[in-house]
Amino acid sequence: MACGRTEGGLGGTVIEEGRARRISLGAGLTIEVVRNQWTFWIFTALRQGQMTPKQLLPVVNAAAGGHRDMFGERRLGEKIMFEVLRRHKAEQLLDHRYDYSSIPRGSLYWLTDFAVGLSDQLDLLAAPGARHHSHLVAITAERHGTAIAPVGTVDAEDPWTDPAIQRATDVAMILETLHPRWSFAILAALRAGPTAPTRALSLVNEGLDRNRLVVGARTLSPKMCWQTLDRLEADGLIARDRVPGVPPKADCSLTPFAADVLDTLDTIGVWALDYLEQIIAIVRARRRLTSSKPASPARRSPAKTGPEAHLS
Repeated sequence: MACGRTEGGLGGTVIEEGRARRISLGAGLTIEVVRNQWTFWIFTALRQGQMTPKQLLPVVNAAAGGHRDMFGERRLGEKIMFEVLRRHKAEQLLDHRYDYSSIPRGSLYWLTDFAVGLSDQLDLLAAPGARHHSHLVAITAERHGTAIAPVGTVDAEDPWTDPAIQRATDVAMILETLHPRWSFAILAALRAGPTAPTRALSLVNEGLDRNRLVVGARTLSPKMCWQTLDRLEADGLIARDRVPGVPPKADCSLTPFAADVLDTLDTIGVWALDYLEQIIAIVRARRRLTSSKPASPARRSPAKTGPEAHLS
């Protein structure tokens, strides 16, 4: 999997026309590369240097598990860790060698140059994370059904006292808000201004049609669109302006929080243009897309109309 620097597409085929669309594509695919909930934390740990799996596991769990008042009792297990390591080595995000000098002996893993660059770009999300920290903490705790420690409660082992962990956690919380598969695509569709849900659905599917070599045959269904909009509204990323009428309307627009995150993702998308071919290869391999011909889109359900379309 060559680490090519390109603004085009796969095999000389232009994936997106227009730099702005390619930037958005690059940002969206970058999020896809780190979609696994443990990828970011493994990258964060390996930024400290080479580690064996036995060294890596407690470091990841100490960082990711440091906020049980928000994330609950989630922990990375050995089986999942090795699956993630194998996948990312195959994708040339990680490299390793057997270390005979370590006790116990084992493979040393480290980030490739591409993964270091990717990790550096994700770190940019710490800025909007810090600006919206209180909101992110609240929605993360609500999502996981946990209780946040009262403001002002100080613990000698409070992970917030470590600036590096606080910065990484802010990034992780933003990535979690973008984790639902269609979140970024829908947010990008709303950047032009207040948009009806049915129009947002059409814009997302038009984008998918332009990028069949990358996305395959998948399409956004009306049901999934409404569910994702509900999730984005609950997370404070979009607002719905409900206008009485027959039928009633409820145009969706980005909140300042979402606009701030998307502005940072634009910067990440610009970086991704230089590595778009490698990123596309990773995503295509995960989706098991082997044909060089664009896939035919899946049959779409007709868009809803009437009150249900706007208020769902």
